[in-house]
This record gives sequence, C-alpha cells and structure tokens, in this order.
Amino acid sequence: MAITKTAHFALTVFSVPDFNLVLPQSQGNAYAGQIVSIVATAESIDQFAGEVVFSIAGVPAGTAIVYFPNDKVTIAPGSPGSVQIQLSLPADNAIVGVYDLIITAESTVYNGS
Repeated sequence: MAITKTAHFALTVFSVPDFNLVLPQSQGNAYAGQIVSIVATAESIDQFAGEVVFSIAGVPAGTAIVYFPNDKVTIAPGSPGSVQIQLSLPADNAIVGVYDLIITAESTVYNGS
C-alpha cells in the first residue's frame, strides 16, 4: 500500500518591473535651420528602478542631436527622469518634408523588489 502526502505552496507572481515613455507633445513644426526641443520622460511602473537611455532616429540628414543633461537618466518609483533632446536642423531646403521621428527609451538592467 502506497502512502502519499501533499502540501500546498502559495506562489504570488508579480508583473516584471517596467517603465513608461512619455512625450508631452506628439508632433511639432519647424523651419530648416531652426532648433527643435523635445522632452522625453521615463516613469517607473511596478517598482522599476534603474538607468534608462534615450535615443532618437529618423531625423533629417545633417541634423545635430544633443541630449540635456545627457542621454541617460536613473529612475525609481515616484522619481521619473526626463531628458531634453535638442535637434539643430540644417539650413537646407532639401530637408523640407514630414519626418516620423522615433524616440526610444531602453534599459538593460533594473533593480526591482
């Protein structure tokens, strides 16, 4: 005759800590030769804490990109981080058009609880 015992174990699974990328504006206008500033903010979700690196793609050829204060922020719950992305557009009418800029916020490491 076999004897079998069982026990219960309660496992609670939480979502993986994450963050949101927030842009106060989703579009803008500028003339060739002007400077455009875009603010991007990373906000913690589910206890995310770590470094977030911002980048931008799809800008017109010849555009100079500067991040203020730099392209990295450290965020934690209740403590978002923002960067200002400054685009210096070339004074060249050849760049006239509509551009789909892609702003990315990426983190490869986090310290969640």
